[in-house]
Amino acid sequence: MARMIFMATAKKAKPKEEKPKQEAKEEVKEIKEPAKEIKEEIKEVKEPIKEAKEPAKEAEKAHIAHAPAHAHEEAHAHAKKEDAHIHEIAHAHPKKEEAHAEKPAKPEKAEKKVHIAKTRHSKKAKLTLSKGKRKRAIARVIIQQGKGIIRINKVLLDAMPTKYYRQLIQEVILITGPRINEVNIDALVTGGGISGQMQAVRTAIASGLIDYFNDESLARAFEEHGGRTMIVNDTRRVEPKKYQGPKARARYQKSYR
Repeated sequence: MARMIFMATAKKAKPKEEKPKQEAKEEVKEIKEPAKEIKEEIKEVKEPIKEAKEPAKEAEKAHIAHAPAHAHEEAHAHAKKEDAHIHEIAHAHPKKEEAHAEKPAKPEKAEKKVHIAKTRHSKKAKLTLSKGKRKRAIARVIIQQGKGIIRINKVLLDAMPTKYYRQLIQEVILITGPRINEVNIDALVTGGGISGQMQAVRTAIASGLIDYFNDESLARAFEEHGGRTMIVNDTRRVEPKKYQGPKARARYQKSYR
């Protein structure tokens, strides 16, 4: 039934009116003909322009062919100009070069004399610093121009209570002689015991006097009369205590009773 209805509607529909193919082709030709005529006119206009450009192109090719030689000539001329400019600069100020050459070199400053011990010089008077060691004691001595005054830790040598320790320092004074009255000696000592401190002060004073007077004969006199330790620090130290004994080498006594 549905098929019968579809067939009836198909018969009722009118077919579309289509133009014949030949008429369509003729219309296309009519449209293309004026376009062809326009293209031909454009060609006719371009031909004289091309003919006018040909001589210009030939001239450019000729210029490019001769360009390398021309560029080389220009570079050579530019190099000559630069050489001439450098020559002018080199010979422009000959007087200044001569003035620099004629100036004499400044003399080097003379080096200051350095003493063996640590020394320091002031404008007013000569000053010498020295140091001495004995066991754990360290003594620092300042020797400067004066009247023969000797202080140890701000105490005068003559005011020290123990005669033996005074004699240790006076031994250095006796070997030095009358020149000891030209200087003042201030010693500062720390560490260790009183005996080690006095021996450290003795070594520091002796080495300081040698440097202050710059006298090698005084060093030989100290070594002859007071021994090597008067001018050189004694490197000996106390041997450490060991176990099984009260001291370094002593052992506890054994008893089997």
